[in-house]
Amino acid sequence: MGESIAFLNPGIKDLLKIKNKIKNKGYDGTGDLTDVVRAGFAVKEASDIPQIIEKISKRYEILDEGIVANAAGYIDQKLIVRFDNGLVGEIQLWSPHILAAKEGADFVRDVFPKHLQKYVSDMDVPPRKDSGHDIYERQRGLLEGGEIKPGKYKEFKALEKDMKDLYSAANRLAKTSWKDALESGRPESRISNGEIISHSPGSDDVRINQPDNPPSGGSTVTAGRPSQS
Repeated sequence: MGESIAFLNPGIKDLLKIKNKIKNKGYDGTGDLTDVVRAGFAVKEASDIPQIIEKISKRYEILDEGIVANAAGYIDQKLIVRFDNGLVGEIQLWSPHILAAKEGADFVRDVFPKHLQKYVSDMDVPPRKDSGHDIYERQRGLLEGGEIKPGKYKEFKALEKDMKDLYSAANRLAKTSWKDALESGRPESRISNGEIISHSPGSDDVRINQPDNPPSGGSTVTAGRPSQS
């Protein structure tokens, strides 16, 4: 698909982050995780996403969770991919501007290919310490038991505003097809069995990973339907 998309692979999730995610989200164990193995595509036009999904589904069974926006304005689309051994991984699809805002200037410099760096050169990419991800981490540090810690409300709301301002600026630069896709939504989550299923788990040492918790920490419902159905 040429320079209309860029494949980005951050590698296997860091072990400490895995442990913290299990603890923070109250998971029973690693079986609830869907993003230990992850990768993604920076996609300039959201209208190209169906073509990406179609190509992946020719090889793997996938669950398409659709485009989702959180309260801060961060937008992405996630695919859960089931491998031949029954384990799952995650593919994220991002607008390049949103991803740059989330990860910061170092990520853009080190991970974005040259053509994608040029594509987001019209935005003021924040340093890592002011990126959406780091603002989110600082905000999460002000919570205890799901509640804002005493005396931290004003700081929490200030970080919330910073994050909204950051993603609002990125969304203004994103192609309109991303906004259109978000507004139009989808009637339900899409599950594709793929055209090649070469292994069916039949032994005790292989387990189908079918988590009850929402993949990637999002809503349990995608366009009105439980995302793990």
